[in-house]
Amino acid sequence: MAERKCVLALGFFDGVHRGHAALLSRTVERAEALGVDPAVMTFDTHPDTFVFGTPVPLINSAADRAAIIRQRFGIERVEFLHFTEETMRMPW
Repeated sequence: MAERKCVLALGFFDGVHRGHAALLSRTVERAEALGVDPAVMTFDTHPDTFVFGTPVPLINSAADRAAIIRQRFGIERVEFLHFTEETMRMPW
């Protein structure tokens, strides 16, 4: 399968609040303007769970977050990355 260019929103997106909604809406707008796909990269577990070693209570499961993003914003490409120490130390 050929890779397609995209505009990517990166974040955890738990609860998909108004700030998230603004970012996701802007992602869709930019993707449309550029003629590419909108996409989201998020994490399977909250980064703070790993960073601080304590579970973070979540509003939505990973599957629910993906469903909300797809249904509310029409972003079909929602990718999950496993958050590890290596992920935490990745350069920008």
